[in-house]
Amino acid sequence: MTTIMIISFLSTGMTLIGLSAIYSVSPFFQKIQPLYCKLLSGFLIGVIGVVTILNSYIFSEGIRYDLRSVIASVSGMFFGVVPTIIAVFAMTLTRIVIGGDGVLAGISSIFIAAAVCLIWRHKRLKPHMNEEKNIHKLELLGVSILTSIGVLLSQLLLPNSK
Repeated sequence: MTTIMIISFLSTGMTLIGLSAIYSVSPFFQKIQPLYCKLLSGFLIGVIGVVTILNSYIFSEGIRYDLRSVIASVSGMFFGVVPTIIAVFAMTLTRIVIGGDGVLAGISSIFIAAAVCLIWRHKRLKPHMNEEKNIHKLELLGVSILTSIGVLLSQLLLPNSK
């Protein structure tokens, strides 16, 4: 691993701390109004996702590696549909504007991570809504592994020469 790669992933990891800060103060947002809370959360998560993409490790021209799928999956798991859609839209638009050979793979990794975790949230949390504290670590591990497999499979969309 090169020093640039390590610095890139460390800076992305630091932005994830911002995501946890948003999650920790989101109960206070709900006093405003639920829709505004969701819109504000989605905007902030989207900003974190865009910053992450802009600070990514550039493997080769047009191919970037970062933790955007982690942001999309955490958003899907814990923030819900509206914030995740806003964040996914912001990250997708950013990746399209950057361009390059890895656009399709990059966008699909965002969508796969968000979709897997939103489906999990719908199946797991909707019936028991306020039971986020009762999520077992093995359950999170299983969802994370499934998401990671999907993100790895999205790399098959990279051009053959890369």
